Amino acid sequence: MKQTAFSIGFIGAGRLATQLAMGLQAAGHHIRAVYSRTLASAERLSEHLGNGEGRVVTNRLADMPSCDLFIIAVPDKAVADMAGQWGALGKGGVVVHTAGSMPMDLLSPAALHYGVFYPMQTFTKEKKVDFTQVFIYIEASDASTLQLLQELGASLSPHVAELSSADRQFLHLGAVMACNFSNHLFDLAFSFLSRHGIEPGCLLPLVDETVRKLQEMHPHDGQTGPAARRDMEVIAHHLSMLQGDKDLLLIYKTLTESILGHSILPAAK
Repeated sequence: MKQTAFSIGFIGAGRLATQLAMGLQAAGHHIRAVYSRTLASAERLSEHLGNGEGRVVTNRLADMPSCDLFIIAVPDKAVADMAGQWGALGKGGVVVHTAGSMPMDLLSPAALHYGVFYPMQTFTKEKKVDFTQVFIYIEASDASTLQLLQELGASLSPHVAELSSADRQFLHLGAVMACNFSNHLFDLAFSFLSRHGIEPGCLLPLVDETVRKLQEMHPHDGQTGPAARRDMEVIAHHLSMLQGDKDLLLIYKTLTESILGHSILPAAK
């Protein structure tokens, strides 16, 4: 079955918008327009896409041309305001947002046909994303919009699923814990070693193996370390080492207590 090529207008030009626009263009879709409040940001996104024949690049929302789909890819807190602005212009069309934590119905003032297109991934402008490995979650106000989003998602990834706004909020929270929180711990560990004259890059093979194990077993079964072993002497020593750093001390104590409470290993005799 031949894939439908859609014309798409991007409202927003940040990291997610940049990666998603490049991915959709590579999948055969036409990025017809790019809007950003800052014209330079819209121009940078367009430059990433190369010279697009007839592409509109603007910082005036009213200048956006007709498209099959408009993707609002702005910070979560800005979605409702952007939906209101779009609705006030009366442009209509099919409008979706990409925010994991925001309900679909925020877009009801924007258009008759609306939905959510949420690629669950962390994005940087500099690192190209392999969308075939990304899970994409969609939601739509009506059957025709759902079909459009299913086709759009399938052009990028084999992992496309419908998910309600309520369930997507649980997913987003889980993603924050798995990605953002763990990355913050990496940041703290790197800084801690650097302060003590140790090259933090030595942690990378350990981190790689930890993540690799997630492909083979449930993280509950792969938990290691002094708390999982109930090694209270080592834990006490670590706590004493952190007495001068209240933030790290609190984090260490909180996570250690959580592991102790969830560990399947018996307490040491």
